[in-house]
This record gives sequence, C-alpha cells and structure tokens, in this order.
Amino acid sequence: MQEIDERTVLRADKIVTDAVQEAWRYAGDLIVPFEKGLISKEAISCELGDIVQKQHPGRENSEEITLYESVGFAPLDLAVAIEVYERAAAG
Repeated sequence: MQEIDERTVLRADKIVTDAVQEAWRYAGDLIVPFEKGLISKEAISCELGDIVQKQHPGRENSEEITLYESVGFAPLDLAVAIEVYERAAAG
C-alpha cells in the first residue's frame, strides 16, 4: 500500500525508518518508487535507532527534509510522536 506520493519521497533529503529490511518488505511508500527505478535501496539513510544512539546525524540543518517511514511498530511510533511534539512545543 502506498500512502505517500512519489514526489514527496523524491523531495526528501534523508529517509529514515524503524527497520530497513522490513521497510523493503512492507513499505509501499518506498517499494513503489523503487520498483519504478526512481530510488535505490541506498535511499534509506539509516534507522531511527541510529539517530537516537547518535550513530547517525539525522537532520543536519533546518532546510533539510527528512521523511520517516514507519513499518508499523506502534510503541516506537508513539515515542517518536511524543518526542516530535515536545520539541515543537519547546520552540
């Protein structure tokens, strides 16, 4: 299933997921543009855990667009939503 249009995926400077291998099995948002030859498997920059553990820089400036593609691990989705909300509320 594809929920995010290909144009949005192509605009992303970085694509981050909760599980890279699972994303290539279940994330239609990435599989569809991959099968059309629009992106490669290297399009995924890292897993979210790599950013949390400071093994990957994640977003590096305010102009950079990061797309987070979740494969549906609800507890992680909730934790990410809380963190994003708290950062946004803090300004």
